[in-house]
Amino acid sequence: MNRNLLFLLLLGIQFLHAQSEQLSQLLGNWYVEQRFAATDRNGDALLDTTEVGAYAHEWGYYLQPGNFLAADQNHDRHLNLYEVRTHLQAELAFRAADEHRQLEHILARYPYFETARVKYLKRHPELARQLMGNYLWLRGHPGLVRQLLSDRAWLRRHPEVLKQLGTNFRWLTSESELAFRLYERPLLQQLMPDMQAWRRAHIRLLTAFPDIRKYRIQAEFGSYAYDASEDIEKTTATADEGTLPSSSPPQAEPLASDSPLPATEEGEQPEAMASPSPKVMLEEVETAQQALNQRLEDLRQGPDPLERLRDSAHIVIGVQKKQIRELYEQIRQQAGFFARLRQQELDSLRSLQWGLESKVRQQSLQLSSLNRERTALLHQKRSLESSLYQQQQANLRLRRRNDSLLRHARQVQDELQFLMTRVEQLNETYRRYTRYNQRVRDSLSSLNSQLQAELRRQQLQAGSQQRELAALKGELRQSQQDLQSSQAFVNHLLAGQDSTGRRLRRQASLLRQAQDSLQMVQGAFVQLQRQQKNLTDSLRQSKNQLQRENQQYAQLYASRQELAQALETATRQYAAERKALAATRRQLDSLGQVAATQAADLRHKEQQLFSLQRELAGYQSQADVQTQTREELRLSREAYSQLQARHQELQRQLEQLIQQQKQQIQGVQLDRQAVQRLQLENESMREQLEASQEFVRQTILEKAQLEEELKQQEMKIAALRHETDSLRSTLAAPPTAVASIADSIRQFQMEIVDLEQQVGQQLSQNLEQRQQIELLQTQIAQLEREKAQLTTGRQVDEIRMRQLQNREEELQRKLQRQHEQEKLMKQRETMLNQKIKELEVKERKYQQLVEKEKELKLMEQRLKQQLRKKE
Repeated sequence: MNRNLLFLLLLGIQFLHAQSEQLSQLLGNWYVEQRFAATDRNGDALLDTTEVGAYAHEWGYYLQPGNFLAADQNHDRHLNLYEVRTHLQAELAFRAADEHRQLEHILARYPYFETARVKYLKRHPELARQLMGNYLWLRGHPGLVRQLLSDRAWLRRHPEVLKQLGTNFRWLTSESELAFRLYERPLLQQLMPDMQAWRRAHIRLLTAFPDIRKYRIQAEFGSYAYDASEDIEKTTATADEGTLPSSSPPQAEPLASDSPLPATEEGEQPEAMASPSPKVMLEEVETAQQALNQRLEDLRQGPDPLERLRDSAHIVIGVQKKQIRELYEQIRQQAGFFARLRQQELDSLRSLQWGLESKVRQQSLQLSSLNRERTALLHQKRSLESSLYQQQQANLRLRRRNDSLLRHARQVQDELQFLMTRVEQLNETYRRYTRYNQRVRDSLSSLNSQLQAELRRQQLQAGSQQRELAALKGELRQSQQDLQSSQAFVNHLLAGQDSTGRRLRRQASLLRQAQDSLQMVQGAFVQLQRQQKNLTDSLRQSKNQLQRENQQYAQLYASRQELAQALETATRQYAAERKALAATRRQLDSLGQVAATQAADLRHKEQQLFSLQRELAGYQSQADVQTQTREELRLSREAYSQLQARHQELQRQLEQLIQQQKQQIQGVQLDRQAVQRLQLENESMREQLEASQEFVRQTILEKAQLEEELKQQEMKIAALRHETDSLRSTLAAPPTAVASIADSIRQFQMEIVDLEQQVGQQLSQNLEQRQQIELLQTQIAQLEREKAQLTTGRQVDEIRMRQLQNREEELQRKLQRQHEQEKLMKQRETMLNQKIKELEVKERKYQQLVEKEKELKLMEQRLKQQLRKKE
């Protein structure tokens, strides 16, 4: 009984130790995952620098330069749970060293910090806030922490202290009892509403595993993590008022970025696996039985059966005792091993179930978000389809309107071309007439100038001749008077012939001179008369010539008047045509305004279709605007078809994603069913284990019975020894005693036969035990295979999760591309609006040029009219 109690006590201790180890490992895994989930604010299963910086005391390792990039193995500038787990050992070592440095810095700033009490901390709330984020100090001073937390009024005045403590995930995980009480306070819930998910998860964990609170289980982080509890115990004082150590801070281990992710959900292999297998045990039992059989045969064949029987009995008893002890030890080891294996399987199944539930929750959240996105996309699709249908109808109307406008514009353009050709012809005729008139005008002006010069010259000559004639007449009169006076003087001389001869001669010479001069004057007068006749003839000729020139000029003037009348009629026709052209221009302007309003409506309705009108910049001439509209409509149709194709592709991709999500949900459901099957199989295995334990108990009882039987056999052997002694003493007896000895020998032989039968029964029982052990081995092999299947299923789940993450990243990239395309479309819309404005400005300039052309034509008409008036 004492041995059984000791055995049960050892089993209980081993079970509790294994359970505490499993709980520590479970708590460590929970801390790593929930800390990651609490830091991940946007729920994308990735951490960026802003999210890590929100909890600097928890993620200080990644805020150091280079550590974040070293941990980011896939170089996506984000950290996932796998990367955090692989670097958890270096992170915890860095945190321990960093917190030690912080305490040294605090000690240098606050010299009385070594002997700090609660009052000192309350007088320095900033110091208390810094200490609430230091896990090293919190683990070394739990009494001070409890005293601070008990003063609720002080915490209400200084909420930053409680807020700092509420974000210290490591301390909350290690001090489960205080954390559970702290979660019940409404002040913490008011200060940190964003930590509700962490609080709910922690409360759920503590209620599911109350032993964590009861036994103050500490988190363990497996082979990939670093437990800083030893450094904490070395670097902190044992009492609340203890001093800080002066030892050097622990150095962080090198970063193992290439190490694979350890299997944290499975425990290490227990030591019981090193014990001998049941096959070896059976072989030893078989060898012992063979030795026993050999001994029995020797006893049958040997000359001294009693001695050999005694020796064989001693050997059998020793071997059986040894085997019983070995079997007892092996059964104890196997029971412990099976208990640990069962607990490990239960913990692994529980962790797997928890992981699957978390994955299912995440996938359900992702599916709900995808469904919301799908509904939003469907709404957008319907709105786009309705808007595109409306745009198609508007485009058809605009196309018809544009076709009619194009036909009318062609007609107007043909009319304008005809009018322009007519105007060019009239301008050409006007230019010819103007050139001819200019030549005539030049010739007439030159002729008039020549005639006027000739007239002036002739008038001057006539005046000079008249003056000469007047002078000659005066001289003639003077000469006549002189002749008369000379005649009178001659007569007087003739009458007075008595004067002297000299004087007469002189007078006679003077008279002769006077007569000569008179003759000369008469000759000059005759010449003057002749010249006057010539002048009158030339004047008569010049008058005739002037009359002829005046007649020619009158003819030219009449022809010029005719030309002016023709020009007036042509200008009237041109003005009428201009008026018709202006009317058509006004109609075109009104049509252009209507088209502009319709184009504005079209631009307002077709924000996405006009994004693909890239070739507007290549249009430089105003005459190609209408062809540009056709090209734009064609491009819009192509863009609409491209958008429809893109939309169909996106819809197909969405349908594929939905189908994949459905398949994943089905896979998760299948996984759940597999987990349920595994649970059922585990229950059946548990029943089998219980049956095996019951069988072990029965075997132990049978072994106890065998021990009792062996004791009885020892007693019988002692009795036989006593009988042999009595037989030896009676060897010298008379022959009558030989018969009694023979009878006793026969009885002894009968007892030997009974013993052989018992040994055969034991052998049959050993065979049955061997068969049962083989069954247990097959069950263990099945368990190992199922365990391997579970690991493969977990790997498949991890692969699926990675695929889901990759698909989520692809969806995010597609959304980013869509956002970029929308931005590009908006930019193109702005560019198109600018180009449209430039085209409008060009149209205005074109209208101004048309108006200037009209003004020039009016100026030409006025000039023609003025020329006609002059002519």
